[in-house]
Amino acid sequence: MTLALYGKTKRRQGGLMLAALMAILFATLGGVATFQSARGATGTPVSGNGVTPIAISTGNPTCADLATTYAPGETWLGLLATGANATTFVSGTSGPSVTISNAQIVGGNYTFNWTSTFPVDAVFVKQGSTRHNLYIYNPDSTGDTGLGPQQGFDNSGGVSHVLFCYDVDPTRTVRVGKVTSTATHPAA
Repeated sequence: MTLALYGKTKRRQGGLMLAALMAILFATLGGVATFQSARGATGTPVSGNGVTPIAISTGNPTCADLATTYAPGETWLGLLATGANATTFVSGTSGPSVTISNAQIVGGNYTFNWTSTFPVDAVFVKQGSTRHNLYIYNPDSTGDTGLGPQQGFDNSGGVSHVLFCYDVDPTRTVRVGKVTSTATHPAA
């Protein structure tokens, strides 16, 4: 940047210098903001689908609890994924299922990918007692990459469980049919 300060009054020179410094400051802060936008508020990377996690630091909420706070008016059901070595979780014997893949610890942070056989509204990743993340999908999703709890381990260890929340779709129709028949009785 070049400033033509010759022939300007001292007051004008000071104003131009201040404007130049402000421009440099805003350009620098803009670069930092752009860098930060690729990370969630918790420092956790934004998911592969571009979902920024919501940090939750207390409790052990259910999908119904999460829906009350983050999706008022919706009723969310949940599929709970627990177990260190399990990768596929099924609701009931043949219900909807979720598969977790590519679970790994990179730079001290646990991340994983997931796919499901049904649309998911939210994924809650619980770590220990205070470092949870909630990923909300709008529209619903059947998979994502790079999810995890808040960065760093708290004093109680790794991921406790992952909760996949889905809603009962109010637009689904149930067809109910009624069959009537007429009987003819022979004349007696």
